[in-house]
Amino acid sequence: MDLAPLQTILDQHRGTILARLAGLAEPHGDEAVRRLADYCYEFLPWPIRMAVKKPVFVDFVLTHREPVFARLNRQLNVT
Repeated sequence: MDLAPLQTILDQHRGTILARLAGLAEPHGDEAVRRLADYCYEFLPWPIRMAVKKPVFVDFVLTHREPVFARLNRQLNVT
């Protein structure tokens, strides 16, 4: 499981992503994670978006939500 491209997105767009999550009633729920993945997908480099379609990316993020949110929580605690 390589989360490097996703971690890059989380690093670069941390403020916007955290602001979007702050407005959600249940930030770890499936719908919130799906919204986060939809949002982050647009920041993937073009060649990756051509190779990995949005539904696959969203499923990946849903499946690996724990490492994604662990990374966001670490970044939130740093700021």
